[in-house]
Amino acid sequence: DVNAMIRADIAKADLITLNIGSNDVLLSQLRNTAWQIDDPDNGLTSGMIVDLVKSKIGFGDAPTLPDGFDENKIVAQFLAKFLPNVMKGYHEFLTNIPKIIKAIREQNTTAQIVVIGIFNPLHYSLSLTDGKLPISLGEMLDSAMLPMNAAMKNICALNGCTYVDVVDEPVDGSMHP
Repeated sequence: DVNAMIRADIAKADLITLNIGSNDVLLSQLRNTAWQIDDPDNGLTSGMIVDLVKSKIGFGDAPTLPDGFDENKIVAQFLAKFLPNVMKGYHEFLTNIPKIIKAIREQNTTAQIVVIGIFNPLHYSLSLTDGKLPISLGEMLDSAMLPMNAAMKNICALNGCTYVDVVDEPVDGSMHP
C-alpha cells in the first residue's frame, strides 16, 4: 500500500519538503481550459489546443489545425477561460494546503517541513497575444502566483514550517526549480 509507505516515511523523517500546488493551479487548468474549448467533432482536440498554447510561449512547434480554425481566435478563447480556471485552482489549493500540512504534522510532530514556493515558468515569456495586450501571459499568471506564494508563506508561519521563495529564480521554463 503506497499510502502506508508514505505515512511510514513521513513518520520517521527529519526533514520533509513540499513542492506543491503548481499542478493544481497551472497544469490541470491548462488541460481543463483546453477541454472547455476543444471541438473534436470538427477535428480540434484539446491536445492540439495545449500544443498551440505551448508553441506560443516557446515550448514546441504549433500543431496543424483543422480547416476553418483560426489560431488567434483559439488563443483568445483560451485566455478568456484560463485565468478564471487558474483562480479556481488557486482557491482549491488554499483549501487543501493547510489540510496537507496538518496531516503531515499528525504523522510527525518534530520534522522540519520546508515548503517551496511556486515559480511562474511563464513570467519572462513572450506574450500569447503577439503584443495585442499590454501584458504577457506570464504577467497575468503572476496575479495568481504571487498571492499563492504569499498565502503559502503565511500558512507556513502559522504551522511552524519554513517557506522558500523561488519567485525570481531563473529556471528556463521548468515548473520545478
